Amino acid sequence: MRHKTFQFLSRGKTLFAQRWWPNHYPKAVVVFIHSWADHSSRNAELAERLTQQGYACYGFDFQGHGQSQGRKGYIADFNHWVLDLTTFIEVVHSELRSVPVFIHGYGVGSCVAANYLLAHTNDIDGVIFNGGALAVGKKISKAHIILAWIIGGVIPRIPVAPLPPNSISSVIDEQAAYDNDPLVYHGQMTAGTGKELLMASVHITKKLAKIQTPFLVLQGTNDTLVTGGERLYEQAIATEKTIKHYQGALHDLLHERVKEEVISDICQWLEARMANLH
Repeated sequence: MRHKTFQFLSRGKTLFAQRWWPNHYPKAVVVFIHSWADHSSRNAELAERLTQQGYACYGFDFQGHGQSQGRKGYIADFNHWVLDLTTFIEVVHSELRSVPVFIHGYGVGSCVAANYLLAHTNDIDGVIFNGGALAVGKKISKAHIILAWIIGGVIPRIPVAPLPPNSISSVIDEQAAYDNDPLVYHGQMTAGTGKELLMASVHITKKLAKIQTPFLVLQGTNDTLVTGGERLYEQAIATEKTIKHYQGALHDLLHERVKEEVISDICQWLEARMANLH
């Protein structure tokens, strides 16, 4: 495997990015989209496994996240994330023009991917919605939701809510690693960020039926942060769609007890999609 970090410009901002290549020319590429407060390096283990199967993997840190510039954990406009993804995929295409492109969206990254698909249906060969943040979960306080909605447009930078504790993984060591990761944003979500995410989920929920790109939904049955995967599966017009549930798993399936099963399911789905493309 060959790993390289680099930077690219999007909307005048310098964003951190990285790629993982197999030792030979890749047969396809998987673009990682991380969640709010997260960063691309947390996909390193999945990238290593996928490169063993011949895939190149690309990921970047959104503005204010990981190693990218910007106010930490802050989203001024959700559409900026969609624009940054659009620019990044153009970067990927400039390096790998002739291979299939897949997206792996985790958490809020799934919502970004879904919004991207609405305008770029023919550019992507398949999407993995991992813990898709297409609607808020039951552990998100209704009071915080109302507060963010009301004051998000007036005092956008006021903190309103932290991420609920112990909601990422049921594996104690994995949750601790997340809690102590210096590249993860551990501060409170601001009202403006909360409102942007709520508006994005409302928008995409109304558009789910228009998604026709083949996709795989991965959902932990005990995920209390987000929901919406089942609705996406039921409403999307796509004829090639699969949904997998993982009993007892929380939000971050790649850092859960079912990690090996999840990675295996991802690899099998990608191979099936590749076979259908030929």
